[in-house]
Amino acid sequence: MSSGKKCTPPKTSTQTHRSPMTVPMQEYFSEINYLSIESRQVTRYNFTIGTVGENSYTSQAQEFVHELTGSMFPNGWEYQIDEGLVASIGYQRHATLYRNSHWEIANISEANGGNFRSDITTGFMFRWGNTLNNNLGAANIDTERVFRPGLLTPDNHAWFMFVGAKGGYRFNDVTIEGDRPAIEDPHNYPITLQHWQASAVTGVVWYNQNYGVSLSLALKSKEYQQAPRATYGNASFAMFYFL
Repeated sequence: MSSGKKCTPPKTSTQTHRSPMTVPMQEYFSEINYLSIESRQVTRYNFTIGTVGENSYTSQAQEFVHELTGSMFPNGWEYQIDEGLVASIGYQRHATLYRNSHWEIANISEANGGNFRSDITTGFMFRWGNTLNNNLGAANIDTERVFRPGLLTPDNHAWFMFVGAKGGYRFNDVTIEGDRPAIEDPHNYPITLQHWQASAVTGVVWYNQNYGVSLSLALKSKEYQQAPRATYGNASFAMFYFL
């Protein structure tokens, strides 16, 4: 089980004007996962419940970050999506198509449904490293959570590099299509979901019996048609410890 917050600020930390087109958003979620782990296949079932809007209290965390960095707190929060309680269920499968002692090709397919987000995707991941049969499913083609250390088996000296890409169709997404009650004339500020989407990831992981590190890069296509850019990317670095 895991919990977390996500905050999408109104465009940039230096924005001084209020714009309804920035789609600001605050989220708080808890997720329960059931995993079936085999040497050549990992299956995950999950149930997610949370809230989108002021009740998530994510703006307080952002205020702390802005005070810490000395940056201007952005305007535009009054236009944020405020949908209240949302939930979804999901299914994901990592299936090894080919593996030898040094590299592996796997198919990653996923389906989610609910009033938070509904989509279906499939893609492929190439991994190169050692002891690949002990860490299938740890790397994901996911721009929000590329790496899951809980799916690693501690080892004296293990590492792998990965690269993957996927595409799919998104039926609904409350973070794009959710209610913006403060906008009196929403037809003048349309936000249209981009149904066909794609993403790609690459990274490297190293770990031993006690701890490890991961570094990853992710790229995704735009999520709504009016987005100012065609693609968006992010980088992540993680350190983890085995209990």
